[in-house]
Amino acid sequence: MENNKFDKTEILLNFYIDFRIENENLKLEIEALKNSYDLKSIELSEKTGKTNKISNEIEDRIISNDSKIKKYECMIEANNLIMRKLKNAIKKLTKVEKEVIELKYFHTPILNRKEISTKMSLTTAAIDNVKRRAIRKMTKFI
Repeated sequence: MENNKFDKTEILLNFYIDFRIENENLKLEIEALKNSYDLKSIELSEKTGKTNKISNEIEDRIISNDSKIKKYECMIEANNLIMRKLKNAIKKLTKVEKEVIELKYFHTPILNRKEISTKMSLTTAAIDNVKRRAIRKMTKFI
């Protein structure tokens, strides 16, 4: 069970930057949907029979856009919740653990363990140990 929580936390950390990028892209999609003025000309032609079906293509598109916007907003909120949980979990870490986690998972461009070890003047083995210890501490809060 403990190993499962560790793996879950590490996976979420690995996706942190992806969540940020996805949120930015979803915000762009929402902006595009809000700014799309989709108008189509109406063609009048001879009709062969009456129908009771009431359908307006533009209204359908507006409703569709509104539901897409709500869906995207929910996705953004879900991503934000995960990112806030990860940021909150970091508060329990030591200064060194926090720095390793931030450089490994939150920093762009993403640094590998050798780059982190050079930056922090530690060996790669020490970086791995600090990272594992930090993730174990974080699992309680994720």
